[in-house]
Amino acid sequence: MNRFLVPLRFLSPILVFSSFVACGSSSDGPVPGSGGAESSGGAPLGSGGGPAGGTMSGGVSSAGGTDPGAGGAEVGSGGDAPAAGGDGSSAGGAGPGAGGAEVGSGGAGSASGGAPGAGGGGSNADVLFQTDFEAEMVGTIPAMGNANWSTTLPTNYDSQGVVAVQNGAGHSGSKFIYVKKGNEQAFLQLIAPSVFPFSGSKIHVRAFMKVSEWPSNHVSWIEIGSKTNEQSEMRFGAHQGVLQVNHWPGDQDQIAEGVTFPVDQWACIELSYEPGAKKLMVWLNGEAVPALTVDGTFARGGAFDPAPPVEAIRFGTEIAATEAYFDDIVIATSPIGCN
Repeated sequence: MNRFLVPLRFLSPILVFSSFVACGSSSDGPVPGSGGAESSGGAPLGSGGGPAGGTMSGGVSSAGGTDPGAGGAEVGSGGDAPAAGGDGSSAGGAGPGAGGAEVGSGGAGSASGGAPGAGGGGSNADVLFQTDFEAEMVGTIPAMGNANWSTTLPTNYDSQGVVAVQNGAGHSGSKFIYVKKGNEQAFLQLIAPSVFPFSGSKIHVRAFMKVSEWPSNHVSWIEIGSKTNEQSEMRFGAHQGVLQVNHWPGDQDQIAEGVTFPVDQWACIELSYEPGAKKLMVWLNGEAVPALTVDGTFARGGAFDPAPPVEAIRFGTEIAATEAYFDDIVIATSPIGCN
């Protein structure tokens, strides 16, 4: 695929993914279908800053979406898994709901520079990066002007995609990330130098996320893999109304029958990925989801080989789901939990 430079002076080094990923679905109930064609990444964007609430050059809106104001889902206990945590935010409010745990020392400040504060989950020595987005400017893409967030842009870029900090009922505060795909997909990619290059054997990714509607077809919300989108990655999302994990290329996958989370409520998602052992585990609200545990071989499609590298982590949405919200992101080398 031909690639090109896109001079979006309002997005540096932040860029928005937008590549078409076709994912088939089975006609026999909630069974994942085969994956679509591979879509390659494009060239990095230019540098610059932009005003909050405006429209970014190149067609990417710097703000958008409806502020979600629903309360959070209750978090259970997880035994030896990541510790159980608190609820999401209360409806319509700017602060956390009862039991909500705040990430970062002092509560309001974002740890977007990668140095962990208290309250992020796990031990501080194991936390590589965390942010609650409270220090970011509303209407902009987070961490403008530093190296924490970056991505590439395919040539079939959809100008209607939105990735922006919004103000409202976040999980632990009043700010969060809003992502809206246009016709295809939109992702915010983490490449923080406090995390990458990753040299450990296992990485844990924790994020609180919320959706305004439950997708009926395939969607990816969190991806771990190469810096070039769609080249090699482990994905967490949903398919035909239930949670799913899958691997690209090859589109091997597993689904968790009957496992979802309520719309308009913050859900605590944690992934544990060991590329050397080819093992992936998922926790929802502090509880392990055994149906999504992959230990070398997927239930559909066989072994995932090669194992995707840990070069970047993406948060966003594609295909069936039009929008998603993310808050209180933590990256660590040990279980994080929801507190």
